[in-house]
Amino acid sequence: MKMIKNSLLLFLIILCLSCKNDKSDGVMSKGKISDNNKRIGEWSYYSSNELIAKGSYDEGLKKGRWEYKDITYNSTKNIFWDILDSNGFKINIPKDWAHKINTSDNPLLLFVYESSSHANGNIILSDNQKNELDSAVKKLVLENETNADEYQLLNSKDVEINNMKGHVIKQLLNIKNKEIYIEQYVVKTNGGIYIMSFFTGRKDVSVYEQLFKEIAYSFMLH
Repeated sequence: MKMIKNSLLLFLIILCLSCKNDKSDGVMSKGKISDNNKRIGEWSYYSSNELIAKGSYDEGLKKGRWEYKDITYNSTKNIFWDILDSNGFKINIPKDWAHKINTSDNPLLLFVYESSSHANGNIILSDNQKNELDSAVKKLVLENETNADEYQLLNSKDVEINNMKGHVIKQLLNIKNKEIYIEQYVVKTNGGIYIMSFFTGRKDVSVYEQLFKEIAYSFMLH
């Protein structure tokens, strides 16, 4: 699959991800919900009565080929989604992203875009003994600020991911004259605090930022 560079396409992906009801922010969705309130089977998404995305869910996670349509330019893009099941959690990863699962040690999951070294990420289970979200976020910011020659906190806000409390921090680091964009999601669960980290160069933020978000928001426990 070619690298996704169409910003409108990425915007549509996030709109689709955010739809929890039949209608959200002008986007209509149609599909089935399982008894445990998870999307299943074929789903379609529409904007102004135009089909903008369609594909299949397996218990709340995208599976296989998803088709995204740019209605402005009448073009179609595909993303093939895998479901990774690792260490008590599941998450969507694009099929052309290589990954490595560790069964015991951190990081629990490593992934990288195979066609380019410009984007990668990992998931760890925090050693935060008190299981406190705020302290985990502060620790991350302090570590990143300490390790960088220059540090800029771009955004920091509370989020909710599949009914779990979380926080996202977006940062720009300059390390040895290399500008690195880091997007991190901190999610509190009964089993501890999970940290999802995504990395790319500053010049590639517009290419990957929304895709990072879609991967992060697919995170769920089982």
